[in-house]
Amino acid sequence: MQDSSSNNGKVGLSNLGNTCYMNSSIQCLSNTYELTRFFLDRKYKDLIDREWKNPLGTEGRLVKAWAKLTGEMWRSNQQVVRPELFKRFLGEYNVTFQGYGQHDSQECINTILDFISEDLYKGEKKPYVEQTETEGKSDEVASYEAWNKHILRNESFIQDLFAGQFRSKLTCSVCKRVSITFDPFSMVSVPIVSVNYVEVDGYLMSYHIDENYQNFKWKFTMRDD
Repeated sequence: MQDSSSNNGKVGLSNLGNTCYMNSSIQCLSNTYELTRFFLDRKYKDLIDREWKNPLGTEGRLVKAWAKLTGEMWRSNQQVVRPELFKRFLGEYNVTFQGYGQHDSQECINTILDFISEDLYKGEKKPYVEQTETEGKSDEVASYEAWNKHILRNESFIQDLFAGQFRSKLTCSVCKRVSITFDPFSMVSVPIVSVNYVEVDGYLMSYHIDENYQNFKWKFTMRDD
């Protein structure tokens, strides 16, 4: 994607009020190589130009706004890009992001990916699927069935790129019955471990002590574990 006449994604984004959460989300997704390549190559065009529109999507409007924003960030020589059109469509289809207040970046990324995935759904209509029954099946078989059902209703480039599958196991504490489910995900939350630090006083002592010796007191910080 290198172009000597453009900034190749190394641009700033104007803050539209208090929208740093959205700007950080955009920068994160913009620097996902496969996603940006897909939009720069305009591989989305056939899917959003279809007569059938997914009622769960944005009729291709958010996809077009994202494509425009991606082009401005990667194929122009602008130092700063103003994501106003994208912000307007995002707020239009999800009222959480209508205003100019602060919100959660993870929620913003999930919303962007969900809408783009629905707009780029490869099927013509979403079929009805039932929940996968895992009892009596191996994990491999149950996982495969659950994934295929998910893809039937969600097949898109976004799912190819971002989706994975969790295996969850729940054991009843009373009857000991075990329930196993396989659920799709597009993002994993990783907690930041809290580390406590304490200030400690210490003294620097010379190995050889003579009549001129004096203590040197130091204060330093160390982990409390």
